[in-house]
Amino acid sequence: MTKKGSDVAYDLAEFTRQLRFEDVPDVAIAAAKDLVIDAIGVAAAGVTAPGLPELISLVNADYGKGSSRVLFHDLQLPPQEAALLNSALIHAQDFDDIHDKAHIHVMSVILPAALAAAEVAGNVTGRELITSVVAGVEVASRLALAPEAPRRGWHYTPLCGGFGAVATVSRLWGFREEQTRNAWGLMYSRTSGNLQAELDNALSKRMQPGFSAESAVLSARMAAAGITGADSTFEGPAGYFNLYQTGKYNRETITDAFGHSFQVTEVSIKPYPCCRLTHPAIDAALQIRKDKRFAPEAVKYIEARVSSQAMYEVCLPKEHKKNPRGIVDAQFSLPYTVAVALQKGGVGLSDFTAETLGNTGIIELARKVECHVDSKIEEESGGAIAACELRTHLKNGDELRYKVSSPKGSPNNPMSREQVREKILQCADLYVSPPSREELGKIHDRFSRLEGVVDVCKILPNY
Repeated sequence: MTKKGSDVAYDLAEFTRQLRFEDVPDVAIAAAKDLVIDAIGVAAAGVTAPGLPELISLVNADYGKGSSRVLFHDLQLPPQEAALLNSALIHAQDFDDIHDKAHIHVMSVILPAALAAAEVAGNVTGRELITSVVAGVEVASRLALAPEAPRRGWHYTPLCGGFGAVATVSRLWGFREEQTRNAWGLMYSRTSGNLQAELDNALSKRMQPGFSAESAVLSARMAAAGITGADSTFEGPAGYFNLYQTGKYNRETITDAFGHSFQVTEVSIKPYPCCRLTHPAIDAALQIRKDKRFAPEAVKYIEARVSSQAMYEVCLPKEHKKNPRGIVDAQFSLPYTVAVALQKGGVGLSDFTAETLGNTGIIELARKVECHVDSKIEEESGGAIAACELRTHLKNGDELRYKVSSPKGSPNNPMSREQVREKILQCADLYVSPPSREELGKIHDRFSRLEGVVDVCKILPNY
């Protein structure tokens, strides 16, 4: 164990406990509310997503009744299992938020843990939920930003999101700093997160954040019961940064301007239900289509100039990206999503179904997309979601170019409140069962006034 106070866990625990609603600037409060609304909305889109009905049935059969609700279901489960299912619902369609530089979906881990913890605590105000969510986002994002080595292979959402979720639960349950550190140590014993499920077109990809949300709640419960965890979770000899990141990290990234700048304002809301690395290319394709209408068969070939990270995750292997084996492949395919955008003029939830995957016209167009790493784009990215330059070559000799550096939904190219609300309402469109557009509209409006809510549990969806 390192000398008391040397591990960054001490700094994070102090921040988590001492943060107050009054310390959070209005812009961060607004961002947190938007993210809560967005996450609950996209959970509705996950209700019948492949793998989710099976997971919900399995967990319900094994665990039965409890105190915490599952969104858009008539189910109450133990808090950690409710967190698992709500996380999977939020993340299932890959429509949930993302921190473009930290490469982490913050709310798919933090909000499910927060809602489960709030139902256990009871009488949690909207202000306290917002403050706790902000604290969790701060911890998760800063931990994910600190590594200096490329993130290839790691899935930072479950890897760092679980620590953020522990911070959120610890605040809601009024933990002392020592209890929070114990909860982080316990969480570290269960911490994992890799991209292999994504690479293998596996449905477990959409459940990995849930594993961490579940572990975060359970770890906090264990800490509350007096069970100790590692004290030097992050910087000990076998701590997170030395073991998982080979000691290559920037400590100041975690502690710099702590409590003065808030990472929640840096999180993007997605306009398209697919990997964020495809979004610059989608935006470029939509702009090219808007600038000049042409038939898909007029395309000779398309060149996408991307970063090495985009090449790794959404361009390779070519045979799976140009002809996706399933929905997860399609969600993580730049050629497929570009083809959809050019052919249909948009990319939505209905484009990631077995029916659309069988559209031969889209697949033929996807086969014409070639991806190349661009050294200038790579240099400009600075570790964030990188730009994409799309070059569409037509058979008549025309070349249509467009470059997107800040994809739609990012903090400097945000979706409007009306666009976010419409996104939420669209999450009801695929299904005949609840929730309806009207119900999601009411949920949106209730959570828009979250800071004035006396008991958060009373405004959660009931089924």
